[in-house]
Amino acid sequence: AGRTLPRLPSSRDSSRAATMAEFHKAAGNESFKEGRYAEAAQHFTAAIDLDPGNAVLRSNRSGAFASLGRYADALADAEEAVALQPDWSKGYSRMAAALYGLGRYAESADTFQRGLQVDPSNAQMTQALQDVSAKLAAAQALHEAAAAGDAQAVGATLQSRVHPEGLRQPLDA
Repeated sequence: AGRTLPRLPSSRDSSRAATMAEFHKAAGNESFKEGRYAEAAQHFTAAIDLDPGNAVLRSNRSGAFASLGRYADALADAEEAVALQPDWSKGYSRMAAALYGLGRYAESADTFQRGLQVDPSNAQMTQALQDVSAKLAAAQALHEAAAAGDAQAVGATLQSRVHPEGLRQPLDA
């Protein structure tokens, strides 16, 4: 329905693997934009098979996996993206988002901080770090209220939960 994908390269192309990887990346990006995350992950997997050292492809597949709720897979790809390109803040952002999805909030906050060391002016990561920090503070308050046997404080803390709005990020072109 109005989708325009790049042309499929022929076997005569001299750099067929690179061209096919770009084709799958573009198709994955389009699928992701349209909310077809499983299809996007399949395209990114095909691209990674052709270009395994590409951090952007790992990051994009991490985003697709996170959108599918497959946070362990998202984390594995994000960790690989950071290993491949440690000076790129997007890899840290993907890793922190996956850790958040796994409920590993303290590690998520630490990873956002690592990403902000790479890119201190990244407003999205700054906001996400604030959100995770608020989640950690709420968890601490809940723990303290429960330990004190304060049912009213437990209820109030549960009502003020912080949600990870803003952690979903666009893919890289």
